[in-house]
Amino acid sequence: MIHNYLIKNKTLIVCLLVSCIIFSLIIGLIFNEDLSTGGARNDFFDTYLAVIDYAKFNFEFHEHHQHTRHFPLHYLILSIPHYIFDNILVTRIAYIFFSFLAPIFLYLNLNILYPDNKYKNLLISFSILLLPYYRSSAIWANAHLTALIFLLISNFFFLSFKKNNDSKFKYLNILFLSFATYSMQSYVIFFIYYLYEYFKSFNLKIITKILFYCFVFSLPGIYLVYSTPLGGKLDFTNSFGYTILTNSSIIFFFLLFFIINKSSGTLYLNMIKKVRLKEYLLITIFYLLLIFNFETPLTIVGGGFFYKLSYFIFENKYLFYLIGYLSIMTIFLTFKIDKKIFYSLLIINSTAVGYITSQKYFEPLLIVILLSFKNILVSNLISKKTNILIFYLIIFLYFLAAQLNEYLGFSLNLKIV
Repeated sequence: MIHNYLIKNKTLIVCLLVSCIIFSLIIGLIFNEDLSTGGARNDFFDTYLAVIDYAKFNFEFHEHHQHTRHFPLHYLILSIPHYIFDNILVTRIAYIFFSFLAPIFLYLNLNILYPDNKYKNLLISFSILLLPYYRSSAIWANAHLTALIFLLISNFFFLSFKKNNDSKFKYLNILFLSFATYSMQSYVIFFIYYLYEYFKSFNLKIITKILFYCFVFSLPGIYLVYSTPLGGKLDFTNSFGYTILTNSSIIFFFLLFFIINKSSGTLYLNMIKKVRLKEYLLITIFYLLLIFNFETPLTIVGGGFFYKLSYFIFENKYLFYLIGYLSIMTIFLTFKIDKKIFYSLLIINSTAVGYITSQKYFEPLLIVILLSFKNILVSNLISKKTNILIFYLIIFLYFLAAQLNEYLGFSLNLKIV
């Protein structure tokens, strides 16, 4: 009886669930929620002086712009509502509405990839509003989310081009990818993927046009890098042990969202049986080299879920080291299962090569990227309602854990040694 009711009222139930998720984000704004343990709020106020300057049409670099380490498009966007209303709260409200473009365009992307699963696509798309750093970025108007929104729009035009073969879509793809880069300069790495796809499909004449188009849109970036301090400096790791192990553990954490279901779990278990002894030895040697090169940052900032969990439970890195090995092994298995996923993880990893690795560099970026192209993990996820339910349950538990962490301050009280 309940099953029949759910089938008959599927549209109503999906709309109610999506509305509740949206409403929860509005409530988060009202209560100034920050599930990034204060980082998103601090970033917002540290950079808002630049927004005020841009609203006054003052585009010169000032000393109080020192925290705006990214290209300025995000701050220019925020300056529009600030110019009209001259009110920080109204600017944040305007950005909340802007942030809804992420699940909307994720839904449009999924509809092109999986046109027969529109209800499931809608559910999956709006689940990202429960991700802690997505919420923090939306509530506190962060450049990471602005870049991700433009990346989703860019990918939508790329998929539209592949579907309709209309040349204007490939130029819109590059245009919005440029917007993503001018919000977060590390997103320039995504040009590699799209240009590679175009190189496979077109002759030299069309490729030359595309490259010229890219060059034109790169000119403001060249000016910003060489003529101003704005956006010209990005930290690069000097501890590959810390960076690779931490990045791998964060990637592993988010891969679990897709793997913990019967379809994908069985796929990985079957694949691990096929790993050869030589491969185990090579992975183990690589892992040990990372351990010997590991240098702990003198800060509690960053590190990701498993890094902090290790210190919270045992007050040392041993659990993190164990997770690090599992992470590298899982990424290796992913390479053997679906190379497209592995290459996407490699590109995402390239956007987070600073000395301090934060989970915000991968969330919601990694989940959104995996959902934005056809791959075995997403196909398995969408194939069964049970898998979607498990996916939602994991995200909801992650959301609750982040709420508990914000309330009790576990992360802020850790001792990193």
